[in-house]
Amino acid sequence: MGIIKRQGIKYSFISYIGVILGAINILIIYPFALEPDELGLARFVLDTSLFIAPFFLLGLDQIGQKFYPEFKDKESGDRGLLGFMLLVGIFGFVLCVLIAILFGDWLGEYYNKQSLLFDGRLFYMIPIIGLVLLMKIFYTQCINYKRITIPALFIIWYIKISLPILALLYYYSYISIDTILWGIVISYLLVVISLVVYTNSLQKLKFKIYKSYFPRKKIKEMGVYGLYAMLGSTGTLIATRLDAIMLASIDTGALTSSGIYTIPLFISSGIAIPTGAIFAISGPIISEAWSKNNLTSIQNYYSKTSLNLIIFGVFALMLVWLSVDELYAIMPNGEKFVAGKYAVLILGITKLIDMATGINQHIIAFSAFFRFNFYALMFLAVLNIVSNYIFIPIYHINGAALATLFSLTVYNVIKFVFIYVKFGMQPFSIQSIKVLILGLLVYFLVCFVPNTGNPFVDTFINSLLAGTLYVFSILALKISPDLNVLFKQIIKRIKP
Repeated sequence: MGIIKRQGIKYSFISYIGVILGAINILIIYPFALEPDELGLARFVLDTSLFIAPFFLLGLDQIGQKFYPEFKDKESGDRGLLGFMLLVGIFGFVLCVLIAILFGDWLGEYYNKQSLLFDGRLFYMIPIIGLVLLMKIFYTQCINYKRITIPALFIIWYIKISLPILALLYYYSYISIDTILWGIVISYLLVVISLVVYTNSLQKLKFKIYKSYFPRKKIKEMGVYGLYAMLGSTGTLIATRLDAIMLASIDTGALTSSGIYTIPLFISSGIAIPTGAIFAISGPIISEAWSKNNLTSIQNYYSKTSLNLIIFGVFALMLVWLSVDELYAIMPNGEKFVAGKYAVLILGITKLIDMATGINQHIIAFSAFFRFNFYALMFLAVLNIVSNYIFIPIYHINGAALATLFSLTVYNVIKFVFIYVKFGMQPFSIQSIKVLILGLLVYFLVCFVPNTGNPFVDTFINSLLAGTLYVFSILALKISPDLNVLFKQIIKRIKP
C-alpha cells in the first residue's frame, strides 16, 4: 500500500476519533456545561479567528505546496523556503496587529450592542490568529513531506480534548469564561510547538534563506500566486464559516442562535471527514501531475476521489438523518438546541454536493488557470453575503444553512463547468447515480422499521440496519474498485 493510501487511511482514522470526541463534546458536554450564548461566544471567537487568519497568511500554505518541488534539496532541505515563509508570516501578523489597533474599538462597540458577552473579548482573536499562521506554515511543510497523520492528530485532538475540560471547569465554577478563551489560545500554542518538534523530526529544520534562490522575478511570481491563493482560501472560508459569523452578527438573539447552529455545523463537518484526508494529500499529487502535463492521471484521480467521497457522503448523511431526532433527545438540554434540526439536513446536503465535485479546487489551483479560483471565490463571497442577508432575517438558523447551500452549489457548478470546458474533465459516472439511488432506497426501507421509544436503542437499530444494507450493497455491486480492494485487504489482515 503506497504512502498516499496509508496516510489517507490513518488521517481518516484520526479524524473519526476526533468526530467521536466532538460528538461527546457537542452533543453532551457543551449543552450540559454552557448556555447557548456562552457556547456561541466561544465558537464566535474561534471561528472568526480561523476566518480572518487566511487574510494574513498571504497564501503561504499554497505557495509552500506549489513551489516546494522547485526548492527541494537534500542538503539544505528546501533552500530557505521555510525561512522565507516564516518571514512573510511575521509580516502578515504585524499587519493583523496594526489593523486591530486601528479598528478594534469600533468593532468592540458594534458587537457589544449585540451581546454584553462580547465586551473586551474580541482581543483573544489576535494571539489565536498568530498561532494559526504558524500552524499553517508548519502543517504545509508536513504535507510537502507527505506526512499528514500526526499533524492532524495535533490539530484535531488538542482542541477537542482541551475545550470540554475547560467547559466543565467553568460549569463547576473553577474558572471564568475568559479562562476558557485563554485555554483556546494555549491549546493552539501546544499545537504549534508539537508541529515544530514533529517537522524537525522529519527533516532538520533550517531557517536560513538562500538569497540566490529568491531573485526578484521569483519573489514576484510567488507573490502573484500567493495573492490569488490567499483570496481563494478566504473565499472558501466565506463559504464554510461566514454563515455562523453572520448569524452571530445580524440575527435576533445573536449568540443564542450561534450556539444552536454549532450543532448542525459539527454534524455536517462529520459527514465531510474523508475530504480532509483527500484534500490534504491531493495538493502534491495534482501539482506534480500538472508539472508533467499528465491530464490522464488527473482525470483518473478526479473520478476516483469523487466517487469514493459520494459513497462516504451518502452513507454519513443517511445515518445522521435517520437518527437526528434521537440525537437531540439524547442531548442534555436538547430542547434548547432542537431549533437547528433542519439546518442539519440542509448543511448535510451542502457537504454532499461539495464532496461530489471532488478536487475541482485543486485541479484549478495548480493549473495555469489558477486565477480563475480567485474570481469564482469572489463571486461566491458576494453571493454568500447577499444570500445570508436575505435568508437569515426570514428563516434565522435555517436561513444561514440555506444561504450556504445555495451559494456553495452555484460555486461548485461554476467550477465543474470550467474544468469540463477547459480540460474536458468531469468526475461523474453511472456509478455515481447508482450510489445516490442506493442511498435513498436504504433510507426509505429503514424508515419503515418501527421505533422502540428509546433513543439509544432506535439509533443503534437504525444505524446497524442502514449501515449493513448500504455497505453490503456497495461491495456486492462493486461500485468502487478501490473500496473492494480495501475490504479484501482488511479481511486478509483479520484472517490470514
